[in-house]
Amino acid sequence: MLREEKGFTLIEVLISIVLLGLITASLAFGLGSASKGLVHNDSRQTAKNLAESQIEYIKNLPFASAYDTSYHAGPPVTGIHFLQDIAFPM
Repeated sequence: MLREEKGFTLIEVLISIVLLGLITASLAFGLGSASKGLVHNDSRQTAKNLAESQIEYIKNLPFASAYDTSYHAGPPVTGIHFLQDIAFPM
């Protein structure tokens, strides 16, 4: 005679553990991707704000100083090479 036993079989427990592991792994991957996206967007927003503040600074300069090439608002920028300064090999 067969007894009615209460509880789960080994296969049911193993399947539930595998499903729980897959769900946990997918959630962890999603959180990691979201975190990277937030950091990237924060960097873009910081760059945008810096550019806008520099544009506003230039807009608020007196008209003559904005177009006067002898006027220097800060230290000279170094390390920039224009096309006429670059020697192209022939």
